[in-house]
Amino acid sequence: MNTIRIAKIGFGAYNRLDDISAPFADAAALPSTDRHDAVVLDQPPAEAEASLRQLRSHELYSHSLIYVTQHPSDIGRALSDGLVPHEREQMSQDVRIWRQRHREIEHALADASLESRLLSWLWMGPHRLLHAVRTPSQKDLYSYPLVESLKTSAIEQDTFWVLQFAAQQNWISTRQLVDRVRLCMHCNSGHLNYVDVCPDCQSLSIERQPSLHCFVCGHVGPQEKFMKDRGLFCPNCLSQLRHIGSDYDRPMENYRCRDCQTFFVDALVQVRCLDCGEIHLPEELKVREVHDFQLTEFGRLRCRQGLLKADFNIEAHFDFQGLLKREPFMLLLGWMLDIKRRYKDSVFSIVGMRIVDLRPTLEQLGERRGYALLDSIVARLAELIRDTDRCTRTTDDIIWLFLPETDANGAQRVVARLGELSELLTLVDGTIQIRTTWYSAVDEVSSEESPELLIARLTSQLF
Repeated sequence: MNTIRIAKIGFGAYNRLDDISAPFADAAALPSTDRHDAVVLDQPPAEAEASLRQLRSHELYSHSLIYVTQHPSDIGRALSDGLVPHEREQMSQDVRIWRQRHREIEHALADASLESRLLSWLWMGPHRLLHAVRTPSQKDLYSYPLVESLKTSAIEQDTFWVLQFAAQQNWISTRQLVDRVRLCMHCNSGHLNYVDVCPDCQSLSIERQPSLHCFVCGHVGPQEKFMKDRGLFCPNCLSQLRHIGSDYDRPMENYRCRDCQTFFVDALVQVRCLDCGEIHLPEELKVREVHDFQLTEFGRLRCRQGLLKADFNIEAHFDFQGLLKREPFMLLLGWMLDIKRRYKDSVFSIVGMRIVDLRPTLEQLGERRGYALLDSIVARLAELIRDTDRCTRTTDDIIWLFLPETDANGAQRVVARLGELSELLTLVDGTIQIRTTWYSAVDEVSSEESPELLIARLTSQLF
């Protein structure tokens, strides 16, 4: 089919291309069963942005070629294929590429995971990139509108994890560093307030105030306290201060706390999260780099092979901070058991989690929902892992969390949060279950207790 069918939305004056349809009033007026080869949005940037959001969320036009006639907004740039080509031949070439690639993967899109739908979108347009857009209303300050528009399920909720996984698989690579943001350690929010506080009492009530230092008695105080009608006098020893450098000087401490009256040189900088209220030091914040992404050769190969995979790469999916292989985890556990035997006050806990029938459930759900399920599990587990915690997987469906300096109450709180994860997974498929067990080294540890024996005993409680 050589004829190109181009749909135009809007009543602007654009008419440079042949085979363009009579203008549609808006995106909702496009046919819902008969797709055009390309769409031209002849609208102001704000209206074009709204049309793009609607079209990219529509099953028929989510991967289509969509051009704009005016320079787009940031979101319009992220969702469109750019300005409409001036030459019909360029449009024809883009459409031919799109038609060919769409035919190759059309059968797989219906059951494709979010990662696969993203890869196919990048592959089907010859010049497409995945753009990050500054979004102050979001907790992490940046969003990827294209990824958000491709989501079809409530469990496909974490764009960051989707992109991280695709990059780990070498399906996409970074194109340009857009920004570097700092996020709250507790809730991953970028809505942070940096405040100066007193280094002694952490009070916000501080002021910049000139001060003087009496050499006679060593007293340091506000300059105004030294000023009398007959000159400068120390309010502590009453000595008259005539010559700076010999009787007195100006100390470096130019700040005073109104609450505790402490003088200091530099205030302490605290970072207060505006979403959860947690307080951090600047060096404790998470640092995240925000990139634009492009498709790699491996990503193109996966698209040419039809997107769907015969097996789920669970090993690659479970890759996050604190994850150890089995052998180092067992060595760590053995070391902690030895410490507990020698130092009775030491305490740690182990939490075990088993996802019942994980692999059969993934196969039953299909790639799209299966990988979405894995995304949810990994994202929730990563939220549970503190910087000092460690974890491992002994099988595809069994995960162990090592929690140092955590007593029985702390372990039970972690188990309760895993119960929340179980409720989330039940929303995906009623047959999914999570079983948990825990152990807390509070009492004296037997000399015969070994890491292997402990894990084996706890594993039996998961079945």
